[in-house]
Amino acid sequence: MLKNKIDDGINIGIIGCNYWGRILLRNLVENAGCCSKFRISACSDYYSSNLKFIEERYPFISIIKEPAELIRSPKIDAIVIASDVSTHYSLARRAILNKKHLLVDKLIASTSIEAEEIVDLSHSQGTILMVTNPLEYSPAGIKIKELLERKNLGKVYYITSSRMNFGIYRHDINVIWDLAYHDISLQNWWLKELPENVWATGKNSTYKGMCDTAFINMEFPSGIMTNIGVSWLSPKKLRRMVICGSKKMLVFDDARSSEKIQVYDKGAELKDPESFDEFQLTYRSGDVLSPRIDTYEPLTKTIEHFFECIEKNNDPRTNGKNGIQVIKILEAIDRSLINNGHVEKVV
Repeated sequence: MLKNKIDDGINIGIIGCNYWGRILLRNLVENAGCCSKFRISACSDYYSSNLKFIEERYPFISIIKEPAELIRSPKIDAIVIASDVSTHYSLARRAILNKKHLLVDKLIASTSIEAEEIVDLSHSQGTILMVTNPLEYSPAGIKIKELLERKNLGKVYYITSSRMNFGIYRHDINVIWDLAYHDISLQNWWLKELPENVWATGKNSTYKGMCDTAFINMEFPSGIMTNIGVSWLSPKKLRRMVICGSKKMLVFDDARSSEKIQVYDKGAELKDPESFDEFQLTYRSGDVLSPRIDTYEPLTKTIEHFFECIEKNNDPRTNGKNGIQVIKILEAIDRSLINNGHVEKVV
């Protein structure tokens, strides 16, 4: 049972208190503490062990065993869904029908058809629907977006990305849906376009029937190529991107504690030859600069943005439409895996 409700305030509940759900919950508590209008009031989870942890760590939060009860509660105004992806569609649908604003951890649903239904339902009910991708709210992610928009790197040729770690295996989604989601969403935002074609290879090394390592290629209408490597079987946590431009090159290492972005004044240029004998490339190798970026936890800005969208009735930056686009790309990648790396259209 919900303990109390703030008059004229926004009460938030969270469903899913596992590893990532606990990180979201901590940020919700810390951010709501800075704004008297918002309060994290209740949490629910399918696993009693997770609820026991929350009860001991946050005694002021109401524990509700059944997510359906939390969704039906008239004392709850908004819900954060951080449970298994396989539960997202049903929970989101019920929550929206109960007029709840929603912040969904990464994936709205398990298919684009379900995601489109959720987005349409949210529009018809007049509720806020936001998906999380903290990288788009991170200081580094925002700075790189600025550099690309200012053409500091020149024409972008390609982007490579490595997102790997040792675990954690998921039982309901493969490593592509778990890890590549971040890079796909971020690259769509940076480049302001969506890939046309994708192809991928992968394998299940440990968990039968579950792809735990994959290498993905995407081709964009502008001609930009991107490559994403993801794995749950890496001895070291890797969060690294390289962006190659005609003027400069950039390395983004999110695993570093400082100087996460390094801009290299490097490039190669072909001089117009008058004959084949005069064919030559000139190589430029200049300074390496690390731009100053702000310091804050990306989830903090994510939560703040969610609160602001509820308060002002704004459409979130990472909205349901963005969520559908990423899921359609993930579905195309899955088709390529099934078809042994065949190039698949994103539809």
